[in-house]
Amino acid sequence: MKKAAIVRYGLQNRSTGIHFHYRLEMIISLSGSFVVRVNENDYLIQSGEGCIIFPYQIHSVKDIDSRDSCIISIDPNRRAAFGEILSKTEPISNHLRTPVLPDWLVELTKSMEAESQRYDGNKDLLRENLLSFADLMCGEILSSIETKPISGGGGVDTLQKILEWCSNHFTEPLTLSDAADAMFLSKSCISHTMSSLHISFTRYINSLRIQRALELLGKGSFSVSEAAFESGFGSISTFNHSSMKQPE
Repeated sequence: MKKAAIVRYGLQNRSTGIHFHYRLEMIISLSGSFVVRVNENDYLIQSGEGCIIFPYQIHSVKDIDSRDSCIISIDPNRRAAFGEILSKTEPISNHLRTPVLPDWLVELTKSMEAESQRYDGNKDLLRENLLSFADLMCGEILSSIETKPISGGGGVDTLQKILEWCSNHFTEPLTLSDAADAMFLSKSCISHTMSSLHISFTRYINSLRIQRALELLGKGSFSVSEAAFESGFGSISTFNHSSMKQPE
């Protein structure tokens, strides 16, 4: 069962590979700093600032000195008003700071962390309080942030179909033509739809492969060549070339 909202605190290392999800996500730095890349834009998030990521926006996080942060993740269909904004628009800037993220919301975020740490009573009540907090944060920020119509062509449903197919098949040898045939879409439709993420089909597939290869290498039981081939690369040279082209 999908949770309507998730609020997590105290994650010291926020580094992640390139990924996406269907939920709205807000990351607030309570102390320290980190860099969030959304599409092709890098945002340095410092204490008291945050980043908002709309559904299906490709993003990654590079930790610098993040000692305490809050992640708020919300189902875009939780409120009709949320869904209307999140399905048809995207932020002009994903960086949250004053006045979009006012001081009182940052202080409220810190207060909710303190409450969740010392709370020893009814956990159902705590969950309700955190859910209300997530709704408040989402409503306040979405009403203040500047947005623009989603660029690109296929719509959210088509984009979701493409991204899910890529997630299930990226380890296989494939081309744009293979993907188009499998999904009963034209190559131009896939390319045009992917343009809303500011990334090409090939580059997105390679980003998934790089992320999988790094996960395998992190286990310590795979050689570089084994990790490359298991992740879908046809050769070590292709793996090395793709690795050098990935953003840090």
